[in-house]
Amino acid sequence: MMVVNSIALLTEAFPPNERGRALGINGITFSAGGVLGPVLGGLILSAANWRWIFFINVPIGILGIIWGYRALHEFSPRMKREPFDAIGAGAFSLGLLALLAALTLGIQAGWTSAPILFLFGLFFAMLFLFVWQERRVSNPVLDFSLFRNRVYSFSTLAAMMQSLAMFAVSFLIVFYLQAVRGYDPLRAALLLIPMPLVMVVIGPLSGILADRIGARIPATVGVLIQGVALFWFILLRTDTPYQSIALALALMGLGGGMFFSPNSSAAMNAAPKYRLGVASAALATLRQTGMVTSLAVAMAVAAASLPRDDMMKLFVGTNITMGSASMQSFVVGMHGAFMVSLALSLVAAVFSFVRGREDRELLASQETRRSAIRS
Repeated sequence: MMVVNSIALLTEAFPPNERGRALGINGITFSAGGVLGPVLGGLILSAANWRWIFFINVPIGILGIIWGYRALHEFSPRMKREPFDAIGAGAFSLGLLALLAALTLGIQAGWTSAPILFLFGLFFAMLFLFVWQERRVSNPVLDFSLFRNRVYSFSTLAAMMQSLAMFAVSFLIVFYLQAVRGYDPLRAALLLIPMPLVMVVIGPLSGILADRIGARIPATVGVLIQGVALFWFILLRTDTPYQSIALALALMGLGGGMFFSPNSSAAMNAAPKYRLGVASAALATLRQTGMVTSLAVAMAVAAASLPRDDMMKLFVGTNITMGSASMQSFVVGMHGAFMVSLALSLVAAVFSFVRGREDRELLASQETRRSAIRS
């Protein structure tokens, strides 16, 4: 809910020629969370019970409720209430749940076992029901008419493929640092800092650049840079120096910072003004779908090369002895996961490039007319 509405609110609050910068600054919060979250999590694990990772969010959530209500209470007038497509939302949620369960449980149960085949079948059945339902209702969860716009459709597809390719990378590196290199959770989290740190700096700058020249070039170059980082990770060994890992993480942050705000700005600029909420929801939903699926796919590929006992040790956080055959097998499996991510990143780059260029002058004139009408 927060991710979807934050993009919609920023799009409504800023004109098209400033949205890239606004979304880039907003991206700092995600990058800052990327730095602080793992570090605080490691500190909590080293000092207290793991349950405090969840308890600490209660006062933060209460503060966010009060602050958000005061800041956004009268941000925009109440819109006409639309009926909620419960069947479409239910079909999508159940289908995604079935897919993630199949990808996760298939590692242990076997990909051809009856329960896993049933879950895959349920996913395809729910996908069919979802598409059928969305095409027949007047207020769908996912408005397919939005995808008639070339810039919006390819920006959204690029976001989904980029998330599918990249989201699991940090988790794989954490597993590598803990299970293969033997680092404790706090140290492993601190070693990831180069990626979000670079993203904090680059995000707003890429947003400003996109406001001037459009999103296609910076976003495409960004996802290609992340592809270079993935190729670098494919070369990881059990004794790779940390300096090499840090450089690859910095490249991941550089590419992510160049991609996120320009791509989001292009998608939202192409959406109709009266459908900003739905357009933001579709963009965020497909991106989040890519994220959660990325983790399941990457862990399924990486763990496939491990013996069952060592696989379970890895998932529960038990270190694999340095130099063991199992540790070597995991590194090989991790290479396979990075290869899959590299292929997906190239697909995302293609989607980003073929979206076409936004008409900056048209967007500016449209916003000028809207401002005049409001005045």
